[in-house]
Amino acid sequence: METVDVIAVPEGEEHLSSCSCCGRPIYSGYGELKAESVGIADYWYRWPAGHQGLFNLAIAFRDGEGEPVEDGGVVAVSVRIDSGNIIYTVQEPEEAPWSDFGAYGKVVSRALALEEAQANNLFNIVGAISANERRISTRVLGSGLQV
Repeated sequence: METVDVIAVPEGEEHLSSCSCCGRPIYSGYGELKAESVGIADYWYRWPAGHQGLFNLAIAFRDGEGEPVEDGGVVAVSVRIDSGNIIYTVQEPEEAPWSDFGAYGKVVSRALALEEAQANNLFNIVGAISANERRISTRVLGSGLQV
């Protein structure tokens, strides 16, 4: 199996807001996942500190030349850490903390995301973002997940 080195390139500063249910901080940010200097996906994350071991990712896939796909849709994924395991769940649009990403389009249905998951390497990309985006990976490791 071929391996590809990827890097997460954070964009901008992390934003801070408050959770409506517990008042604790919610950290959010965005960036780009690259392989061999070519963009393969844009991502957004949301990590509510009051809900340890649970965070959300939104992913917009890039085209073959590494360009954003206008109105291509965004996949929303809930990620939780349970007993040392990372569990990914593709969300329906109404379950996601986001709904619309402007030029990228709206959050796509779970059925569509799963139908295209293998072609888009969805779960490998989610794993690569979780491991390579330092603002996420430090929290994952801090939540007790053993590597």
